[in-house]
Parts: sequence; structure tokens; C-alpha cells
Amino acid sequence: MTTVQILSVSDATASLKHAIESNTAFTEIWLEGELSRVTKHKSGHIYFTIKDTDASVRCAFFRNTNGPFRDKVEDNTSVLIFGSFNFYSPRGELQFIVEHLESGEIGPLWAEYERRREKLKLEGLFDLARKRPLPKFPKKIVAITSPTGAVIEDIKTVLRRRWPLASLEIEPVLVQGQNAIKSIVSGLRKANGEISGIADVAILARGGGSIEDLWVFNEEEVVRAVHGSAIPIVSAIGHETDTTLTDMAADLRAPTPSVAAELCVPDQQEIRTIIDSTLGRAGSAMKAEIEERLKWTIQARSSMHKNMPQIDVFAADLEQLHNRIAIASSQRISDLRTLNRSARLQLANLSPQATLERGYSLTSRGGQPIKRLSEVADEDRVSIHWADGTADGIIQKD
Repeated sequence: MTTVQILSVSDATASLKHAIESNTAFTEIWLEGELSRVTKHKSGHIYFTIKDTDASVRCAFFRNTNGPFRDKVEDNTSVLIFGSFNFYSPRGELQFIVEHLESGEIGPLWAEYERRREKLKLEGLFDLARKRPLPKFPKKIVAITSPTGAVIEDIKTVLRRRWPLASLEIEPVLVQGQNAIKSIVSGLRKANGEISGIADVAILARGGGSIEDLWVFNEEEVVRAVHGSAIPIVSAIGHETDTTLTDMAADLRAPTPSVAAELCVPDQQEIRTIIDSTLGRAGSAMKAEIEERLKWTIQARSSMHKNMPQIDVFAADLEQLHNRIAIASSQRISDLRTLNRSARLQLANLSPQATLERGYSLTSRGGQPIKRLSEVADEDRVSIHWADGTADGIIQKD
């Protein structure tokens, strides 16, 4: 016997509603078309139809999200809208709930960029008040970037020249492609101390490219990881004219990787100049104070000698005081000069060349230093650097 399934209208529309609203093909998507039948209700809601040559869909743009876009919603306007399909059971109507709207002239990728920017801005991810100052004298810097290419070499060169006292660790990541999001988020997590102890500041860098090449730095997962970092992040993504959402979330944005490195450390030459200047001012101030006190003593002794014979005793005490001040000042200046020489010597001894001059050598592979035997295998080709040159070799383990 054949059975016939009979559904109530409520059951049928409920099933239809679930089928539409649970399908990811119909949620959080972009539609492109032309607006018509625009109605701006006194409640603040906006209702309209979006259409092309073959079809049309009714849309609702509620007042809690349409504020920044009200002036753009006009009849016969080409737009891109972002949102999700919704089935309104009481009237059996399919409609599209709009969350974001952009002019159809800017293209879908930039429309998505603007939607994400507005969303994350409202969440406070770009607030200037939360951006942290960089440490003045960092001891450990992490570069989160591709391990090869001009970007990392530029960072290394600047840090060696400006402040060799800071150690640089490289956290290699993918900066483009399907797996780049996971790689960058993992690199940020490691820079925050998951692997080898927390760094003082991190540089997140990538060379130039098209908007498609740089798109990973507009992904919400990456932007949120930068915002959530426990240490300051300096971003250097693309060229100076490129601005990604990661740049907006970072504590500081640099136009190039080289500038990012410069912003992270002081200049050792400037520090030396400050020390020399401080020593000079201290010596001049002490000398002027001694001469002023001596002048006053002589004048007092000359004017009061006839009426106060005991001034000789007072003058002798002052002269002894002057001698003590002169000795103490001389010793202080000598100590400051010794400290300055020691600081200069430490800076010189910490340079890579000085280490090689003391008889050490540096072994590297592919431009990266080898710190442990476990990092190489038999028959690996390596380069060995001495103070006077470089030679190639092959690893042979016992």
C-alpha cells in the first residue's frame, strides 16, 4: 500500500528554513547586483531588492548594522553586499540579511577588505590606546618571516650595525599560500615564549607583492594573533603604499623591513656620543664649581683679614675643602672615563669579527649559523668562517 507523506505548512517551512540557513553555501557570502525598490523605514531598517538580468532577491538591512552605509543605499546603484540568506516562515519568504555594503566599483577583494576592517575596528583591534612602546634596549628580538631572501638579510645587517648587543632569533614561516595562516600564527605564538623564552620585541615582515600575495595578512586569525601578542609587534608588510589589517593591529608599522629593524634598537654610535657628551659636561660643571668656590674664598679672605684674624683658619678649611673637591672630582671623571672605555671595549669584543679574531670559527649552511651538531647530517655541505677567510667542508660524524 502506498503511503503519502503529509506535512503541515509549519513543518514544511521549518525544514526549508533549516536547509537554507544551515548550508554554508548560503551564509556569510557576497552578492553583486543593482538595487531597486529601496525603502528606508522610520524604524531605521532598510529594505530593498538586489537584482541582475535574470533574478532578484529581497533584502533586509537592519538599523544596528546599516548606520555607516545608509547614504549608499539608493535605487539603481551597483553594489556588493555581504550577509546570509534567511527564510521567514510566517510569510514563506526568502530574504537576504545584509551585514555590509560596498560600491560595486571597488571589486570583491577590496570589498571584503573593507568589511573586515570595519568589523575589527569596531571590536577595538586597531585602537591607538592599546599600542605599546618598544623597549629602548632590547636583549632578544625575533624576526617572523621567510628564512631566505632579502627581507631577513636586511634585518640582520641593520641589527649588526646598530646594536650588536641584541640577539636575533629567526622564526621561519610561510608568508604566502594555503598554509601561511597556520604558519604565521604558530610563529607569533613561539615568539611569545612557547619554545625558547619570551622575546622583547618581534618583527613580522614580508616583501612586496599584489593584494592577493599579501592577503594572508588580512586574514582575521593572523590579525587577532598580532593583537593578542604579549610582546610588542613591529610589522613591515609589502611596500610603503601597502597597508594590511595586520599593520593596523601591530604596535608599530614600518614601511620596510630595514626600517623595522632600525626602530627596534638604538644606534650604538649615538649612545657613544651621548656618553662622551655627558662626561664632558660633568667635567666642565665640576671645574666651574671649584673655580667659583676658590674665587669666593680669596675675596672673603682679602676683605675680612684685617678685622677677623681667624679668617686664616676659615680660609685654610676652605682650601682643604677645595682640595678634597678637586680630588673627588678628578676621581669621578677618571671613573667615568674608565666606564666609557670598558663599554666601548665590550661593544667591540661582542662583534662577530672580534670573536673570529680570538681563534674561533663559525660554521654555517645556506647562510644560517649551525649551533649544534644535531642540526647537520653526514655529507652535509657547510661553510667554515675564520677571521681571514672562508672555506667549504663536508660533515663526517664519528
